[in-house]
Amino acid sequence: MTGWTPRPDALPPVSPEDEALVRALRTRHTDALTQVYDRYGPQLFDYCHALLRDEPYASRVLHDILLAAQAHVERLRSPAQLRGWLYALARRECQRILSGPDRPVQRRPAPETPDRFASPEERRRYHEARLLAHDALRALTGRQREAVDLTLRHGLTDTELAGVLGVPPEEAAALAEGSRDELADAVESRVGHRRIQLGRLMAVLPSAMAPPNLEQRVLASVLDPGMEQDRAQIARRALPFDARGWPCEEAARQGHRAPEAAVTRVIGAGRTGEKPKTPSVLWPLAGAAAVAMLMGGLFLLRPDEGLSDPQAADTSRLMPEYTDEPVDGEEPTDEPSPEKTAVTKTPAKTPSQEPPSPSASPSTTTPTKKPTPSSTPSTTKPAATPKPGKLLFSSAACVIAYPARTCTVTITASGGPVKWSASGYDNVRGGGSGTLADGQSRMLLFRVVRDDPCLEGELAVPFTPAGSVQVAWDCPPPVEEEPPAPGEDPGNGDGPQPV
Repeated sequence: MTGWTPRPDALPPVSPEDEALVRALRTRHTDALTQVYDRYGPQLFDYCHALLRDEPYASRVLHDILLAAQAHVERLRSPAQLRGWLYALARRECQRILSGPDRPVQRRPAPETPDRFASPEERRRYHEARLLAHDALRALTGRQREAVDLTLRHGLTDTELAGVLGVPPEEAAALAEGSRDELADAVESRVGHRRIQLGRLMAVLPSAMAPPNLEQRVLASVLDPGMEQDRAQIARRALPFDARGWPCEEAARQGHRAPEAAVTRVIGAGRTGEKPKTPSVLWPLAGAAAVAMLMGGLFLLRPDEGLSDPQAADTSRLMPEYTDEPVDGEEPTDEPSPEKTAVTKTPAKTPSQEPPSPSASPSTTTPTKKPTPSSTPSTTKPAATPKPGKLLFSSAACVIAYPARTCTVTITASGGPVKWSASGYDNVRGGGSGTLADGQSRMLLFRVVRDDPCLEGELAVPFTPAGSVQVAWDCPPPVEEEPPAPGEDPGNGDGPQPV
């Protein structure tokens, strides 16, 4: 399910939200990354997942690029560039992982963001549309799919696309236009007309859902003094930046653009017939009746509705991905796209092939000597299970005074390892889980969501195996009314009263 609003082809005027985000990042406000995550986190995670196809790696990239954004926010020239700048940080970090030795080997896809309000009929129709979109996208290259997804589904402008891909604006505009034309041709070849809006079609594709504790992990990494070296390393890894303040490749990896032939093919795609169409596989299975059903009622629904019934189909394979071919001159991945996996045939044995010649002398096999059992029994004893320790708290209370929205508590294992867990509820968010070794500490962050109108309150957040933290918060002070001037009637407003 996606619901991200597209933007026009040029950078829009600076929004008050982005101005506030950049200001909070530059002043190192406690809630700065919380606000950035709330506004852009789901989209950025979905983009990282499309590049990496792995939930843990995508979570790690989003965690790191948010910390890097706070460290390098002074390089950002205008708040209007914030969104594209964050996408550029994400893409460069994903490419670093894919081209390095720590690239994901066994992919672990994230679940789909659910839509609990779609009816079974709406889910069925959206599944049909997803099959169409997925099959049409197979006719595009990985770079074209990325351009289509960023401009149509994520809503980036051509100017932002240029910053994300690190190419001139005119090249990004040509890539986006050519990719959209190619997708329109692919859809037309499958349904027989061009009346389907590409933006609506891309909107039905499933989006990857970020882990629920990812935001808390980001905030804990910002506030934990013990992670200062990790934050510095993440900031160094985000270097370098170009003169405009955008992430760029190091000298050894600069110039990762598509070859001129590929650019020419993108610009002329769908009009010159240079690129053959990918044979349609999935869409004909839906049948002609599905075409009529799609045009008859599908796109009258909201564009952010999607198939959330896990029994209907496995939607993880229908999520966007761009990794079936090298992007920007990088080495190809070891794992090809499932739809384009090459089938290697074993060559047949020809008559000219001679069988192996027999050995001149018969083979003599030396019997393997079996090991003799040890004369003395083993005296190794199983390792003793360490005695569990106790959970200590830096404070039994966590007070959030207005206008702050967060507070922190440090937990420490004493006398042995402690397997712990905690989770906020109602107006309090935060917590986590894990295992602390003896003497190890961890800082936890709790955030309050104040009601409107605000009411002061407090909650006891329980911890496992034992203990709790009392989280309390207050509200903004009431606005005091000015007292009436001497001689004025504060009651019915009939004017001055005789003395």
